[in-house]
Amino acid sequence: MLLVDRCFVIKSGTFNASVDRFIAYITQSLEMATSRRSLRENVQQFCLQTTIHGFSYVEDQSNVIVVKAAWFLLIVLFMSLASYLINLSFYDWAENPTITTTDSAVFPIEKMPFPAVTVCQEDDGIR
Repeated sequence: MLLVDRCFVIKSGTFNASVDRFIAYITQSLEMATSRRSLRENVQQFCLQTTIHGFSYVEDQSNVIVVKAAWFLLIVLFMSLASYLINLSFYDWAENPTITTTDSAVFPIEKMPFPAVTVCQEDDGIR
């Protein structure tokens, strides 16, 4: 029997030990599902832990409301600008797609011109 869920594999040889681990995993998942945080708490936790610039200033308790509002507006403004530029680039690409072709030419190497080779003596250049 083979059951795969998040890299969890039960093989017939290690069935008993794997079943115990699987039951513990299911129990933990059910406990997490019942104690889910609210959306507000998740957003707050994300803002405080992310490395994206600006989000931590929105949730920082030491900032006044004006600073939080300014950072929030800047984040929304620049995310909107980024979305607009991505859409603009996508539509430009859709209207004018880049087409790359390669032409292969069968040309015998014997007919290829050999480059000129110049041999100089070492002491001619040193004077």
